[in-house]
Amino acid sequence: MSAQTPYILLGISLVGLTLILRHESERQTEVASAHDTVKVEENSALTEPPKAEAAPEPEPEAPPVASAAEPGFVDFGKMPDGSLVPPLPAGAPQKVRIGVALFRYRGAQGAGPGERSREEALALAERATQAAEEGFRRAIAQADPGSNEDIGWVKRGVLERRVEYEVFSLPVAGISPQPIETPRGFWVVRRIR
Repeated sequence: MSAQTPYILLGISLVGLTLILRHESERQTEVASAHDTVKVEENSALTEPPKAEAAPEPEPEAPPVASAAEPGFVDFGKMPDGSLVPPLPAGAPQKVRIGVALFRYRGAQGAGPGERSREEALALAERATQAAEEGFRRAIAQADPGSNEDIGWVKRGVLERRVEYEVFSLPVAGISPQPIETPRGFWVVRRIR
């Protein structure tokens, strides 16, 4: 494996995250625009004849976005217990170097329809967390492709708030005490620096 592989994997992850965030922003803009159009059409329905509409272009199929009302929804702006994510301590680093064992599940970013269930992924991640105590390589050996003992440096502001808090709160050489849920699946994390 080349020395650049961790940076390439991190870059791919960041590009994917950027595309997903851009898609969500565009979707919200479309919803707001459609809402405004309906108001205008309601007000002008009596004064203007109906216009022929062009057939909308089909949108590329994207994974469904869970809403807060759905059972699988995870709010990464809150801790698992529902409390707000606390601020990082004053001495928290500006960047950390980490290794990640990834466990994807159906509905996670980058996961295919044939992926395991969320519950199965969590059980595997919990076993890998225990194995990581004997050596992080053991956790990586049990994980999905994309996992790496050293994915490189991650700056603050890149990860979701809850994920960032959990990762940046680890001590150097520390391993996450339980799997960390991310939009990409469950992570078992080891902080290298």
